[in-house]
Amino acid sequence: MRLLYFLLGVLVVILIWALHSWISRQKVRLNWLSWAGIIITSMLAFFTFAWSFSCILESEFQAAGMGLVFFGGAALIAFGLTRRKILRDRRNDKRPKATGRQKSES
Repeated sequence: MRLLYFLLGVLVVILIWALHSWISRQKVRLNWLSWAGIIITSMLAFFTFAWSFSCILESEFQAAGMGLVFFGGAALIAFGLTRRKILRDRRNDKRPKATGRQKSES
């Protein structure tokens, strides 16, 4: 079990480092909903990993598989929705802003 906690700690550090480097490289501004999606997705993914690993250590292979299906599926759905939200926000930021009404020449 100590190995499980160590691996979860390593995964958390890698996730935070990767997220920080991606945000600084891409210059992405995330709103609170995007941050909430990232946190929920990460927590579901870590819970899936911990559940499956601990079930395998206890020789409960069916429980490990069901944990992968349910919690891993929820993590994938949360990842897809969060990714879609971030990409939509980035696309809206790149569009030119309207400056008001244009004067017509007549």
